[in-house]
Parts: sequence; structure tokens; C-alpha cells
Amino acid sequence: MPNADEQGRTSGRRLMLLRHAEAAYGHPGVSDHDAPLSEVGSGAARRLGGYLAECGYRPTHVWCSSARRAQETLAQIAPRLVAAPRVSVRTELYLASPRTLIAHIEESPAEATALLVVGHNPGIGTLAHSFSQGAAPDVRDRIQQGFPPAAFASFTSPASTWGAFEDDRALLDFVVPLDLVGRGEEGEGPVP
Repeated sequence: MPNADEQGRTSGRRLMLLRHAEAAYGHPGVSDHDAPLSEVGSGAARRLGGYLAECGYRPTHVWCSSARRAQETLAQIAPRLVAAPRVSVRTELYLASPRTLIAHIEESPAEATALLVVGHNPGIGTLAHSFSQGAAPDVRDRIQQGFPPAAFASFTSPASTWGAFEDDRALLDFVVPLDLVGRGEEGEGPVP
């Protein structure tokens, strides 16, 4: 698990990929884009927020899908982050392909040294899997088996620009909601 010293003091780029938490579908008259988080999804997002705080994650910028479930996921984790990032809600990230996600990442400004992208499957999971090719086989296999709602992966690269990120990156962290069952929501550890 990465720590705060690693988070803010390494040169290069840090990319964090997050799939939105579980949505509550089936509300009459509510489109897919406007589906809210379920209670389970809200709890998973809060636990993930606690985990991110515990690990000292400090995204400088966030690109978030315009879908309600993505924005609500971000709203659950943002108060728990170590520092408040610059947030950009982007319609183009709604159900975006890996190619679209990469285009947005590569167009990030130079000062966006730690970028969190909140999106959807299959795009976000496919991108996480392709970026994890150099990871340990067991972790790579876990990512390939699925990137469930509220799954989170963090990658690092010594690259000085986002355009060069794909060439030399390493997986730092991968966590899914089941990994956090029994943990508190504020990063205080297991619930008694």
C-alpha cells in the first residue's frame, strides 16, 4: 500500500483510475446517465475514501464523468482525500472508451501531476488492465477478472509529460470493495 511520502514527493506522473460505485437502477423515468448510487454503492465509496485517506492519496486534478453515479462517487470520497483537487466534470467521459480516456489523460495540463479519473466500464477497466501488463501475474489476473463498481487502481511513471505516461508505468495499488469489507469509512481501520 502506498504511503503519503510516496504520493507527493515522487517526480513524474501518478494516474488513479476509479470506476463509479454501484448504482441504483430501475427507477421509472430515470435515464442511465441519471441513475444515482445505491446504498451499497454509497457505503463502498465512503470506505474507499477512507482507504485513500489512510494511504495518503493526493490527486491534484480529477476528471469525472458527467453521470450522476460518477459524480456521487466522487462526492463520497472527495472529503476524505488528503488535499482538495481541481475537479472537471466531463460529458465525454460518460461510457468513454479506453482511447477517449487516454486522449483526456494525455491532454492534461503539466501541473496535473496526480490525476484521478472517475469513469465507467468497460472503458475504465479495460484501460486499467492494459496498464497493468507489467504487474505481478496474480494482480494482473485479478484486474483481468473484473473491475467491479468502486474498483480503484493507481499507476506511476517517471514520465515528465502525460503523453509519455503509457511508455513506462507501473501498477502501485489495486483495490476492490470486497478488500475493504469490515473497514471504517474514515480510514480509522476495521469496524469493531
